[in-house]
Order: sequence, then C-alpha cells, then structure tokens
Amino acid sequence: MAFTYHSYQNYNNYFPAIEAELVDFPLHIGKLNMFLSPRMLIGMQPKDQVFKTDSPEFLGLFGLRVDFMAHENIFPYLDFSAKTKGWVTGNEYLDANASLMLGVSLRF
Repeated sequence: MAFTYHSYQNYNNYFPAIEAELVDFPLHIGKLNMFLSPRMLIGMQPKDQVFKTDSPEFLGLFGLRVDFMAHENIFPYLDFSAKTKGWVTGNEYLDANASLMLGVSLRF
C-alpha cells in the first residue's frame, strides 16, 4: 500500500490532497491469476488553475490497473482512470476525463 500527501501551492494559497494506492493485490479466479492496483486521490486545487486565486476547487481521481498473468514474466494489463477537471501528475488531460490504457509489462 502506498500513501502520498500532496502540498500544492500557488501564489496565494496552499491546497492539500491525499492519495492512496494498493499495489499488486493478488486475485485468483479459477485458473486466471491477476494483480489489482486501485488508486484514489482527493483534494483541493486552485480554481481554474489560476496562479493568483484564493478560490479552491475539488480534485478527484479514481484508477484501477489490472495485470493478468499470461506467463511467468508476461503481464498484459488494463489501466482505467477517471478524474475531475484539473491537473494530476502523469495525466495529460486538464478537463474531466476517463481513460483506458492497454499494455504489456514484463517482470523479471
């Protein structure tokens, strides 16, 4: 499990947020082996991303990554995330957005 405290700051104010992620929780359904990694972030940020504002705005993100064990070292994955309007590290969208990524990871 990973916890992060974010201390966002603009010219006028401080905007806190907290984030939690459960990393690689094993789940077995029959012969299907997978790892779940849910993630949640909630907090405040400057309204409309304005550098000199005093007004806060809600920031929220929920994500879930599911890694499927295809082979001992090969893990195809689905990574879903949904967020409110605003800036989140590693997410290129500033508007509210829902995204689904597909990929393969190799673990040695």
